[in-house]
Amino acid sequence: MCSSDLFDSEIKVYPNPTNEFVIIDLENSYKDIAIQITNISGQAVVEQNFANAQNIEINTTELAKGTYLIKITAEGKVAILKLTKN
Repeated sequence: MCSSDLFDSEIKVYPNPTNEFVIIDLENSYKDIAIQITNISGQAVVEQNFANAQNIEINTTELAKGTYLIKITAEGKVAILKLTKN
């Protein structure tokens, strides 16, 4: 994967740390978006797909306290960001 395929700098994730919901704010709207949240062991705990979205809200109330990785794939671009759940 080349650096032009990464778009971490275009994404804001807040609030982080979070308690209930996290907002994923993409700089642009994308037609096809896949969100995967994994725990520290690499196990997928949330997998959701979205269409024509720029701001995405994810419910994290079911997640245990800890550190997670959010993988965002949109139209061939990939971003991986850290999320802390309180």
